Amino acid sequence: MPNYQAHYDAFGSVTKESFFDGTQTYNDSLLKAVRTCIHKDRSKKLIILDADLPEPAFDAIEKYLLELPHTTLWLEPTTPTKASRLCRFLPYASLATPNSVELEAMAQTLGIQSDCIEQLAYTIATKTRTTLVVTRGHEGILVATPGNQIKTLHTTPIPLSFPNTTLGAGDTFVGVTAAAWIRLFRMDSSRLVDALSLGMKAAALTVQSPVSVHPSITPEWLDNTY
Repeated sequence: MPNYQAHYDAFGSVTKESFFDGTQTYNDSLLKAVRTCIHKDRSKKLIILDADLPEPAFDAIEKYLLELPHTTLWLEPTTPTKASRLCRFLPYASLATPNSVELEAMAQTLGIQSDCIEQLAYTIATKTRTTLVVTRGHEGILVATPGNQIKTLHTTPIPLSFPNTTLGAGDTFVGVTAAAWIRLFRMDSSRLVDALSLGMKAAALTVQSPVSVHPSITPEWLDNTY
């Protein structure tokens, strides 16, 4: 059976489909897919790298990053057991979005020790020159930028009458933050916190919904909320 790869825009619409039929190596096929995704709009060269990707995919993307050194790379660790796989990309990355446990796993791989999440985030950000956005559920997020103080953003309070489920909250946060950063702020690093705030609002909506992404989250919602 052929491997299937679809590229999605920030709100889930398929923008590019590729079939890997086994006649090419996985690396070459993925590299072409990544090139297509990036070259679709050269003014917004953003890759969100998910730790679930297989190792050959990492090799292909790393090769491409060497060819495009000004590409903005965003690391999404996914799970604590896979988070350390992304540490090799920290020298290329502008942004990483681990939760607290994933951050601890990355710190262990990097040989950084501390019992304080804030200190871990600050040390990794300063050492790797990567902005760390640490998600902490109802406690909000920590934003650690290289050489600067840590900033805490608080999440939108959720009424107790709603179901308390985190299903889809992380994906909603990443997707809407990326959409806001590109759509509203043209990937201006000084507006990242504004994009993160919109991502948190969307994630708060999702945890109040029985589905993995709240149905009201649309491009129009993003424009109106901002």
